[in-house]
Amino acid sequence: VHTLLLYLIYGAVICGALEIKYRREILPTIGRTYFTIVQGTWFCHVGFILYPLPGMSSWDLENHSQMTVVTTLFTVHLAVILVFLMILGFLINFRVRLMNKTTVQRVMNSLNFGHEGIVMKNSNGNDELSRAIITESEEEL
Repeated sequence: VHTLLLYLIYGAVICGALEIKYRREILPTIGRTYFTIVQGTWFCHVGFILYPLPGMSSWDLENHSQMTVVTTLFTVHLAVILVFLMILGFLINFRVRLMNKTTVQRVMNSLNFGHEGIVMKNSNGNDELSRAIITESEEEL
């Protein structure tokens, strides 16, 4: 049971390292988010497995068939969280596509995303200030 949790921690650490190396890529960030969410929810699941509520039968950690069920639950748990994140990503993408460009720019500016490497052209087509901020932040590295 704890070994499965350890795999999630390794996955989050690897994705975190990849996120540092590839700052402009979204995939390591999504991977780290996925592993962190699964780690937290699986930690709660393990709590119910190791310390069942009163009235529930306890799991026999030495019984192979029950450990097979735990592994199956882990796999289903991974799939459910993946589907949840995919639906969430689709809804966010759908919402952003419904917004006009000036609204997206205003929201991005209010969240201070300009220094993270996201360049959006201004309404007059001049994006020199955004590029200067990006160049300055890259030189700090």
